[in-house]
Formats: sequence, C-alpha cells, structure tokens
Amino acid sequence: DDIKGIKESFSLGIREIGYMMIPATAGLVILSYPIIKVLFERYNFGPVDTKKVAYILIFHSLGLIFFGLLMILNRIFYAFKNVKTPLKVASFSIIVNFILDWILIKFMDVGGLALSTTLVALCNVAILIIILRKKIGNFGGRRIFISYGKILAAAAVMSAVLYFLWRWLENFAYQGLWPLILLLFLAIVAGAGIYIACTILFKMEEVKFVVGLFKKLRKDT
Repeated sequence: DDIKGIKESFSLGIREIGYMMIPATAGLVILSYPIIKVLFERYNFGPVDTKKVAYILIFHSLGLIFFGLLMILNRIFYAFKNVKTPLKVASFSIIVNFILDWILIKFMDVGGLALSTTLVALCNVAILIIILRKKIGNFGGRRIFISYGKILAAAAVMSAVLYFLWRWLENFAYQGLWPLILLLFLAIVAGAGIYIACTILFKMEEVKFVVGLFKKLRKDT
C-alpha cells in the first residue's frame, strides 16, 4: 500500500510540475528581454547588459522542469530512507557539469554555463528515474505521457499567441518603465489565461489540483 501511494504521489507530482513549469519556461523564453529590462536596466546596467542576461535567462529557464522534478525525486528517495543514491548522482553530476562548462563556454559564452546547468539537471533526473523505476516498477508512464502531450499542446498555443501579442505590445512598451511594467503584466496575464483555458478545454485533471492548491493558499492567508 505504501508503494502504491508513493507511485500515485510521484505520478501526480510529475504531472503537476509539468503543468506549471512548461508554460512558465515558454513565457520566460519569449519575455526574457522585457523581464530583465524591468528588473535590472537602470544606472550602469544598459541595454547591452540586458541582452546578455536575457540570453542567460533563456537557458536557465529551460531547466525549470528538471529542477522541479529533482525536488520530487529526492523526496521520494528520502521517503525510502535512501540518502546515498541522490548524493552519489549529485556527485557524479558535478563532474559532468565541469566537463560541459568547459565545452559549452567555448561555443556559447556565459549562455553555455546556464545550458550546462540545465543539461546536468536533466541528467540527474534521468538517472534517478531509471533507478527509482527499478525499485518500485511502473508509476503510470502512459498517464504521464498523455498529460505531457496535452501540456505541450496548450503551451504551444500559449507561446504562439504570446509571441505575436508581445511583438505588437512592444511597439508601445519601451516608452518608460511604468508602461513597460503594465504591458508586460498584461502579456503575462493573457498568456496564463490562454494556457489555463486550453488545459480546461483538454479536460486535464491537473487543473482541479492547481485550483484547489490556490484556494487552500488563499484560506491560509
């Protein structure tokens, strides 16, 4: 019964992480420049610096889903009182990270360091999932696959709309800090609304969980 419960929790966790992180990644990639401009571009931090940091943000954001999955995987191993496996995998990843840093920085400058971190997180996740699957067996791969297919479809629709929406909005955005903040906020809200609408249309069960989570957070506050 404990194994069954762990499988169900892990499956749900994987799907919920994907539900939240995949659209967040898409949004950060598309809006990387205006986000960095709002947060940092002032005084000695100019447009050239904004472009550099936005470039780094793109590659870091690609790792969001893997960082989220790592948190869940580590907790699952801790539930089995197995601390050594995540530690060994993390130690191996340090070596991989060093090698990738050395290779990628030659071709991609500082963006290579960000991409290296993302690839190492992916490597971590893949190894831990393989080990965990050997221990507990199948944990709903078909269900996860279907869910991620719907998530990617919804995120693709959101990304297309958000990209063209921002291409239009940026004609008015760079006339001062507050217009940029307002239009960036509107773009984020529009993107989130489109994504949620698509997932409701696709009848994704993860929507109910996320809505329930937000309701619980509102009650707690």
